[in-house]
Amino acid sequence: MFKLNPGDKVGITSLASFISQGDIDNGINYLKQLGLIPIIGPCTYASWRYMAGSPQARAQDINSFFQDNTIKAIFTPRGGGGATYVLPHIDYNLVKDHPKPLFGLSDITAIQNALYAQSNNISYTGFLLKYDFRTGTIPPMINESFMQIIQKKKIDYQGGETVCSGKAKGILIGGNLSVLQYLIGTPYMPSLTNKILLLEDVGGKSFQIDLKLQQLRQLPDFKQLKGIIFGEFSDCQVFDPEDGTIDEIINYYCQDLKIPVIKHFPYGHIPERRILPIGKEITLDADTCTLSF
Repeated sequence: MFKLNPGDKVGITSLASFISQGDIDNGINYLKQLGLIPIIGPCTYASWRYMAGSPQARAQDINSFFQDNTIKAIFTPRGGGGATYVLPHIDYNLVKDHPKPLFGLSDITAIQNALYAQSNNISYTGFLLKYDFRTGTIPPMINESFMQIIQKKKIDYQGGETVCSGKAKGILIGGNLSVLQYLIGTPYMPSLTNKILLLEDVGGKSFQIDLKLQQLRQLPDFKQLKGIIFGEFSDCQVFDPEDGTIDEIINYYCQDLKIPVIKHFPYGHIPERRILPIGKEITLDADTCTLSF
């Protein structure tokens, strides 16, 4: 079972968009205050086009961290774009032999779901070393969630609203809807069978969210889903009134579903959120809006 203890080494590298020197000083100091020893990968401050180093170089960082048994977890500074470039260059057999969690959010959804699809590796979505320390300190809910996870505590998160009642167990997959869409039709998209699907997004127009959800619904194994957790869809604009709000789109989407569904769970591109395990079995109780693992 995963747990971080004082004195443990943790790897840090940029796997999507690039960052600048100083961007993650607050995040690194936070890890150090917990007694962890950050090991900075070569691609952390690298740049290639809009990304943090070439696909091969970023993959080399992540492969090296998985291979090194003294590294107990891997952290990324930010999302942004370009994580899918890395996927063909990851050594998934190596990951399978040396499993460890990758913490991230947003564009890191691509790598986290690929690691599960190819290697059954468990990652944690909802924590970034730049984004979550941009005000200088980590938000309280994220801090509480992070401490519970690294201390291997039993977790019961409550929040959101019931859309479809019921209770289910399943492996959690997903994260950012737009990034998950990039994986459809590739070897890096997890099967939906017996899964609980987590979805959030940021920016764009509401009708675009509607159409992305329809694409997921048309996947052959969508009917085998066990449940859905909708987080927040931040800054998603209603372009025309008839496009519908995100709430209206979700309610229409779920009106004939026979599985538990909740919306407005505290997860996504919001200051206060929960950290959730991609690739791990969770229990969703939609009547009490509770997630347990």
